[in-house]
Amino acid sequence: MPERHGIPQVTIVCAPGSATLMLCRAPVSCSLYPCADGTPTDVTETATWSVDEASFASMASPGVVKAVAVGHTILRVKWTFTDYFIPIAVFPGTPPLPTYEYEGMVYDGGAASRTPLNGARVEILSGLAAGRTTLTGAMPDFYPGATVVTFPGHYAFFGIPSGTYRLRVSKEGFQPQEIDTRQLTDVTLVPAG
Repeated sequence: MPERHGIPQVTIVCAPGSATLMLCRAPVSCSLYPCADGTPTDVTETATWSVDEASFASMASPGVVKAVAVGHTILRVKWTFTDYFIPIAVFPGTPPLPTYEYEGMVYDGGAASRTPLNGARVEILSGLAAGRTTLTGAMPDFYPGATVVTFPGHYAFFGIPSGTYRLRVSKEGFQPQEIDTRQLTDVTLVPAG
């Protein structure tokens, strides 16, 4: 039986390197089957690196991203015929950081069944994204790299750095609730009174 070879894929792995720099690597792996002989294990130095919006971050060298100004953009790595990307952001006083989506559901605790609750306000109370708000069931703010979706009771924040956050969920006629993102993503609001 001939040896099968998987399709090479690049993963972008980044970590803060200093107060203004983020250090990234571009390791290569293959899905389903082993990589073909001669496939590199890391293409950090040979790949083409770029950022979509150079007014927020710039490339200092292959795999080294420098903060320019506060804002959100996309970090891209092009290797052979493929293009890989991750959303990144510069927050006040930080180097560029990879960002992610944080999402969950809010339910009506007064309903007989687990009914999604639209129009609840979800606010981030702590961390680098403190002060950001969104409404359940509404289109979330767009950020580079976001896959925007909306459905009843759903909330989403895009462009959030890794970490633990405290959220406040509130809606008129319901008791507000605070949650810790280490424990919950879904909330059930109980009617007031």
